[in-house]
Amino acid sequence: MAGFRIVAVTVIAGLLTVGLLSDQRARDLDLVGVMEPLTTPDSSVGTWFCAGGEANSGLADAGSALAQVGLDIANVGYEPSVVNVTILGGDGIAIPYTVPAGSRMPVALGDLAPESQWVGALVETSSPDVLVEQNFEGATGTARLPCATTTDRLHVVGGGATRTISDGEQMVLVLANPFPGDAVADLRFDSEYGLDSRSAVVVPAGEVVAIRVDDEVTVASRVHVVVEAQAGRLLVEQVQTRANETVNGLSVMHGVQRGSVVSILPSVSSVSGVFDRIYVTNPSEDEVAEVDLEVLITDGEAPDPIELTIRPGRTAIVDIADEPRLAELASFAVRARSLSGVPVAVSMSRQVPTGGLEVPGLAGMEASDGAAKRWLAVLGGNKSLLSIVNPSTVSEVTVEIRVVSADGETHISPFIVKPDRVAFIDVSDVDDRQLVDLHASGPVVVGRENLGFESRQLLSAVAGSELVPLN
Repeated sequence: MAGFRIVAVTVIAGLLTVGLLSDQRARDLDLVGVMEPLTTPDSSVGTWFCAGGEANSGLADAGSALAQVGLDIANVGYEPSVVNVTILGGDGIAIPYTVPAGSRMPVALGDLAPESQWVGALVETSSPDVLVEQNFEGATGTARLPCATTTDRLHVVGGGATRTISDGEQMVLVLANPFPGDAVADLRFDSEYGLDSRSAVVVPAGEVVAIRVDDEVTVASRVHVVVEAQAGRLLVEQVQTRANETVNGLSVMHGVQRGSVVSILPSVSSVSGVFDRIYVTNPSEDEVAEVDLEVLITDGEAPDPIELTIRPGRTAIVDIADEPRLAELASFAVRARSLSGVPVAVSMSRQVPTGGLEVPGLAGMEASDGAAKRWLAVLGGNKSLLSIVNPSTVSEVTVEIRVVSADGETHISPFIVKPDRVAFIDVSDVDDRQLVDLHASGPVVVGRENLGFESRQLLSAVAGSELVPLN
C-alpha cells in the first residue's frame, strides 16, 4: 500500500496544526549520526539529575497540590549500595543512604526541605545496579518518571494544554539547575494562537524554578515549548494535569534534550478507548525536517510509515486514532527517523477517558534515543507490561528477565525478538515492589506501563549498560 505524506503546517493566526495529504515522493535515506551523548537514562553513569516537583502545598495560588514529589531509589544488585542525595532547593548538603540488595528506598524530598515550595535532587552512586526515579502525587492522580543522567542547553516540551476553566488543564514547566553557577533560559511557546516567548528566566545555582504555562499561554488546546539556556545547562520537566468529566489524571515527562535523528517510542496503542498522540517537533530555526514514523509490530507485515514534513520551529501532531491502517494492530512501537538529518524531538501522550473498559488516566513519555543490552525497571500497580524493541534490521536478540526482590529472585523464560520487531511481556504476576533486570544478546529499547485501578504510568526503562545510537 502506498504511503501518504502528512505535511505539518502551523498557521500563526488562530489555526491548529493540520495534516495535508499529498502524493508520496522519493526522499534521501542517508542519515546523519546522533549527537552525543545519548540522553536516555543510563544507570552506568552514576549521577542522577531529578528536576523534582512540589515539596508541600505547591504553587502559592494553587488550591491543592499538582505533583508532590518523592524519590524511589532501587537496587537490583546482590550487594547493598550507598547513594548520596543532595536536595535542589534545599541546603545543598549531601545526605548518605544505604539501599539494601534487591530493595527500594523512598526518600521524601519535602521533609528534607520544609521551607521550599519546589524541590529536586542530585543523586550520586558508584553502582550501576542502582536506578533513581521520582514518584508524583497530586489531586488528579499519580505519575512516575526516571531521573535523568544528562543535562542540556536545549529542551523541547510537546503536548501541553492550558484550558484551565473549561477542561481542568494545568501545565507547569519545572526548570532545575544542579550546577554551582546560575543558568539563564529563553522560552519559546507555540500554540494554536501563534508564537510567544519569555526571555531571561533565571534559575539560580542549586535551585528549582516552576513556570506556570497557564499564565503564559491561556486557554490553549495544544502548547509546545522550546527551552534554550543562554547560560548554563538545565533539567526540564513538564507537569500536566487534566480534571474534567472525560479525563482525570496527572502526567510528568522530561523535556526532550536536543532531539535526535532516530528515536523510538516502545509502546503505542490503537486499542479502542485509548487515545495516543505523537508529537514531533523540529527545533531548528532554519531547516525543514523530513521524518518517517515507522511502525514496528510483533509479527506479520508492517504498515507503510507515516511521513511528515515539519517546518522550522514547528510541531507535527499525529493522532493514532485517526490512522485507519493502525486500527487493527492494538499495540506496537514507533521509530521516528529524520531522513533529512535534522534532529527532531519526539514524545507522546496517552489519554484514557473514565467510564470505559480500559483503566482511565493520563500518561506520556519521551522517545528513547539509544539502545542497550541491559535495562532496569521498577514494577508497580495492579498490572505491569514491558515492551522490548529490537531496532536491528538483520539480527534477532535473545532476552532474559530476572525479577528481583529482597526475598530473592525469579527468572522469566528466555524469548527471542526478531529484527525490527517489538515484544510485549505481561509481568503482572510478580509483587509490585519487585524490580526487573533485563539482559539481551543485542541492543534493545525497553518501555513499561504500570496500571492501577484509576491511574496509569507510561515510561521508559533505564539502561543498565552502555547506550548505542539507534541509527
